[in-house]
Amino acid sequence: MKKILMWCIPLFICIITTATVLIIVFSNKANNVVYATGFSYKYENTLNLKVNDEVIFNKTEFNIEPINCTEKIFLTTNDNEILQIDNKTNKITAKKVGVCSLFAQIKCSATENLTAQININVTNETDDSDKIITTYNYTFYKDNNMATIEFSAGATKDENNIQITSGSDYISIESIEYNRITILLNAKGNAIIEIVCNTKKLILNIEIL
Repeated sequence: MKKILMWCIPLFICIITTATVLIIVFSNKANNVVYATGFSYKYENTLNLKVNDEVIFNKTEFNIEPINCTEKIFLTTNDNEILQIDNKTNKITAKKVGVCSLFAQIKCSATENLTAQININVTNETDDSDKIITTYNYTFYKDNNMATIEFSAGATKDENNIQITSGSDYISIESIEYNRITILLNAKGNAIIEIVCNTKKLILNIEIL
């Protein structure tokens, strides 16, 4: 009996030790971490956005080496007022007009990161710099007190798209209809009305005699 025990105990210890080693080896393989050795943004490093625009950054937006890298991308910015970041979804939201930097990072070791910088330029959501600008000149006489201006550029009734940008002392907007506005001629002078409609921007130069 003692001899059997003397053989069994070492055998049992050997089995336990082997099983423990195998568990550790397979556990390490299952949790194998592959850090990045190369990281860059695929596109131009300047991104133009308008206020309230949203962009989601996926791994496919970047050149990552090696291709079997297991690390996730996380985002930061140098101005949280201009850019809002949700790192759960890697979504950025432009919050206000301005210029800032977006930093996309990925781990290249347990304590170090690789960084790709993207310059963010945020403009106003009503920015019309890409619109076709057409200028019209009008002459009216103060004695008529009122004038109607018609145009055919797909205008809107929305008052926010029609504004007096100069000479508000000389004219005021009486009414807005589709493709037509009526103005009051308050005094002699020069004024400018801007109308933004779809892909066009109209500039109405008004002279009051």
